[in-house]
Amino acid sequence: MAKRAKSKKAKPPAAPVPELPPIDSSPAYLAVFAKIEEWLDDEEKLPGDSFLGFLVEEHREGKSGMGVGKPVRYWLRDKNGLRQISRTERGELGRLNARVIYALPIVNFSIEPDGKRVHLGARFASRGGRGGVYFVRTRDDRPVLEPDPKGGFWIS
Repeated sequence: MAKRAKSKKAKPPAAPVPELPPIDSSPAYLAVFAKIEEWLDDEEKLPGDSFLGFLVEEHREGKSGMGVGKPVRYWLRDKNGLRQISRTERGELGRLNARVIYALPIVNFSIEPDGKRVHLGARFASRGGRGGVYFVRTRDDRPVLEPDPKGGFWIS
């Protein structure tokens, strides 16, 4: 007697993931990457040759000055500038961090849906980290991040 194939229940379709905007189309993105450039300047002044740049992760949600949940986009900001990278490249660079203590500090962020606030933080391994919640403002016709005093900040 032939066995009957079990019928599989069809899974409901996943909710569509909203398309992420290009980073140059939003004041919030421009302000986030300007802040990362400030932090990069600070790191490049430190002694030692292990610092190679920043890994940057964008998250859909933020909490207490950090992006939370699974990242949705990745960038590398190094001596060659800023470029978007794949999840695979991110994994390879993460393995480099395991061998050379935070050659690439990790910066993560989340832009709130209205684009008016940003959760932004960085982890620097044995040297700790910092982060906070910022308002996106315009100063001298440029988008900038200004601390949200009610949003909270952390440093370790």
